[in-house]
Amino acid sequence: MADNTAILGRLDTMTASIDTLTRGLILMTETLGTHSEILGEILEACSTEPGESPLTEALAQIVASINQQNETLAGVGAALENIGPGIENAVLRGFHRANGSVDADGVVIE
Repeated sequence: MADNTAILGRLDTMTASIDTLTRGLILMTETLGTHSEILGEILEACSTEPGESPLTEALAQIVASINQQNETLAGVGAALENIGPGIENAVLRGFHRANGSVDADGVVIE
């Protein structure tokens, strides 16, 4: 039963990683939509008569959106770095358990 618990634990970890990636992609898509809106506002601001311009606010929104996107992408990158090794470890553990080459605690017997 410990084998199933370990496998289910790894599956939960992988599911959490996939959920993180999904959220990151959703946020990135939303950010890209916001960028499109802001770029439209910039174009509109550039075509207005000289004077007080909403360009400053539009640029501030762009900076905030880019910062948020950078944070999201950093989280996605961290999740991606852990997926490969996590899957490899789970497969190796499963292989050793299936071959009976581990002790009761799941430590590989040499």
